[in-house]
Amino acid sequence: MRARRVFELPVEDPDCIGLTIVATWWPGRNFSILTFRADNNKTAIGQLTRSLQQGVPFAEAKPGPERFVTTVSKCDKDGMVCPMPDCDPLAEPLYEREYSDEPQARAGHAETVNLLASGRLKM
Repeated sequence: MRARRVFELPVEDPDCIGLTIVATWWPGRNFSILTFRADNNKTAIGQLTRSLQQGVPFAEAKPGPERFVTTVSKCDKDGMVCPMPDCDPLAEPLYEREYSDEPQARAGHAETVNLLASGRLKM
C-alpha cells in the first residue's frame, strides 16, 4: 500500500540519524522509521560487557565497533510507538537492518523510507 504522507521529523540527539513517519491511506496505520547509533561505547554497562568479553579489567576494555540500526515499528499519528491499543513495548520491530558506518546508515534510512512509502518493503 502506498503512503499518503511522509513526515521527516527533526532530531536533536547526535546518536539519531533519522526519524520518519509514514502515514498510509488506511486510517490509523502509521509507521515510524528510526535510524540510530546502537554501539554502547559510552555507557558503563557497555564497557563492562566488553571487559567481560575481552577478559580484561573494566578500565582496559577497548571500545567496540560502530553499529547503526534502522527499525520500522507501528506508531500513532504523532510518531509515538507505544501508547497504541494493540502495541507491545517489548515486541520486536516489524523490520530491522544493521549498518557498520554512518554514510551507509543514512543511505539505508532513505532507502527504507522510499521502499515503505512506495509499498515495496517486505516486513
